Amino acid sequence: MTRSLENARGHTSLVDINGGPLGGFRNKIINGNFDIWQRGTSQTTTGYGSADRWRYGITGTPTLSASQQTFAAGQTDVPGNPKYFLRSVVTAGSATNDRSLFQQRIEDVATLAGEEITVTFWAKADAAKDIAFSIEQSFGSGGSPSSYVTDSAGNKQSLSTSWQKFSVKKTIPSIASKTLGTNNDDYLTLAFWFTAGSDYDTRTNSLGHQTGTFDIARVSLVKGDATNEADPSEYRHPAQEQKICERYYQTSRKNNQINSYAYPNSGSTYYYGMRFPTVMRGSPTITLDDVEHSGFGTVTTHAIGSDGFRADGVCNASDANAYFRFSYVADAEL
Repeated sequence: MTRSLENARGHTSLVDINGGPLGGFRNKIINGNFDIWQRGTSQTTTGYGSADRWRYGITGTPTLSASQQTFAAGQTDVPGNPKYFLRSVVTAGSATNDRSLFQQRIEDVATLAGEEITVTFWAKADAAKDIAFSIEQSFGSGGSPSSYVTDSAGNKQSLSTSWQKFSVKKTIPSIASKTLGTNNDDYLTLAFWFTAGSDYDTRTNSLGHQTGTFDIARVSLVKGDATNEADPSEYRHPAQEQKICERYYQTSRKNNQINSYAYPNSGSTYYYGMRFPTVMRGSPTITLDDVEHSGFGTVTTHAIGSDGFRADGVCNASDANAYFRFSYVADAEL
């Protein structure tokens, strides 16, 4: 445990707690170290598809290729001994509304609202280029929520071909007098912009159209002024990070298929109730993968809630060995 601040009586300070066994929750970014990749290790489309909790946004004609990259063992350019970083290869468009970015939607728009925060990350590019980031607020859907609040003071940073640390203070707008939607899907956004037409000049500090390769690692968003800290990211055990990610997305994977065996009673419906290993943010969208069945018709799903779902199959044969087998994907992302 770090004991950089200790009073005359030997009491452990708040800094010690943040860095010790009770630490790890100061950083509001989930998977900021890019350790968890449940969906896969690459993507070329908008939305979620590679590193957990990170969503790509593409408008217009830009193209994207995102991939997991591995740090060399023992490197010292980025602290904390991270294993992976995220690479984004972007081809720019030319229209005023063309853009490519990736973002994390942090659950609950009230997160640090009205507070000073520090965004810290390490980044590099294939040549001297700029990157911008913005902090924005969505008040959700359902009912009559307030309008999306964009960042009118976009932060643009200059990248080189070597890893650099960037640490910037901002103040998140207050949500006083704002109205939240009724669907419990409001969020705070941290967005990194790679290319942006002039429609987004205010949000990106006139970033402009860019083509190139952008590498990002070890992202944090913490309360207060952390610009003098060597690394405010903080460590969470991989098991903790995995569980936190599973609040938004989880899968049983192909090699862990779930079985349900029936008895010879043709025409009967058989049910399999599945309890999630991690309770999710809300009732998820369920998709069955790798479905196999014998003696059954189509297998259907019914969401029970944030903690599980039910799969149904109608037996159409009097076969003692009738079964259906599947793996599942549960998605409750923002």
